[in-house]
Amino acid sequence: MDSKILWTKDLESGVELVDQQHKKYFKMLNSFLTTLNQKEKVKAAFDFLRDYVKEHFSTEESLMVDYKYPAYKHHWQAHRFFKDKITLMAKDLEEDKKDTIEFDYLLVDWFINHIKTSDKKFCKFIKEELEKNNTLAYKLRSLLDDFLEK
Repeated sequence: MDSKILWTKDLESGVELVDQQHKKYFKMLNSFLTTLNQKEKVKAAFDFLRDYVKEHFSTEESLMVDYKYPAYKHHWQAHRFFKDKITLMAKDLEEDKKDTIEFDYLLVDWFINHIKTSDKKFCKFIKEELEKNNTLAYKLRSLLDDFLEK
């Protein structure tokens, strides 16, 4: 894959922490996609991307639980689907059976659709909670600062 996946304004959620994590995902995804033809680098890049996705989903799910997001179960199931597919893809990589079309669909199309639908709904909820809850603003700022320091 030669083209880069670009972050566009329509992907913004309005929650800086989530947007920064999504932007980092795009950066890591682009790095991974450039390694697809470099057998010795592809596994390391994929492992790094997979670990990052787990961290990002964990951040979102923690906020959902802490602030009682009503659609938590559905959102968690979407994350679970993605993590399960990544686990299968990792196995395929190990066995040198990578399917570029599946990588493209899951890592790009599915994730972008997830941002535009599920994450935007979640972030709308978080922004509404921010208006009612001062500790949430502090927590988001703290999480963002920790994230940016990495």
